Amino acid sequence: MHIRLRRRGDSVDQVRLVQAFNTCFKVSENTVLEGGAEEPWYLPAHANPDAPIAVLRYRADYAASALHEVAHWCLVNKTQRQLPDFGFEYLPPPRTRQEQIAFFKAELRAQSLERVFSQSAGLAFRVSTDDFDPEHEELTAEFEQRVTGYEQTTLQWMTELAGARAWQFNQSILLIDANSADAKAKTTTVAKQSSVVAGSAETPFG
Repeated sequence: MHIRLRRRGDSVDQVRLVQAFNTCFKVSENTVLEGGAEEPWYLPAHANPDAPIAVLRYRADYAASALHEVAHWCLVNKTQRQLPDFGFEYLPPPRTRQEQIAFFKAELRAQSLERVFSQSAGLAFRVSTDDFDPEHEELTAEFEQRVTGYEQTTLQWMTELAGARAWQFNQSILLIDANSADAKAKTTTVAKQSSVVAGSAETPFG
């Protein structure tokens, strides 16, 4: 399976990213992507008091935040998707050096996948440090190199069953024409073509 990274034409805004995600996964995974949150969070369907559907929220109207949260969602397994915020424990800054190293280690796969999504959407990518302590600048530079160097591993994973949802979403944003009225029809086609594969992709990281 070939994965094309850089899209042609204009970059994709957060509205169309939401459209692409929801076209792909609202029915097949009972999950929707929404912006406008003060802080990103994930609510599984069984814990949603408003409707029996899972909600993945990203900050404000930031496309980068949307792609970051989708990357995490694509990486976690079915069991984790039954837990609020996937069961992650968040340690807010300020962090010690060792805590920041642990943060970067946990974020490597997600930010590598976010970088792939960003390239496909024609958007600039910057690693998320989540801590602006100047003493961590060296760690951040090292992390940037690791994220870049991890690209081939991420692309290989996307061609496997475990990465099917990531591949499906990536194909959908590649097909979006920022000036086209039939973008939704194009993403619907990808969703139909990929639904069988995506539904079977369950591994500890799938």
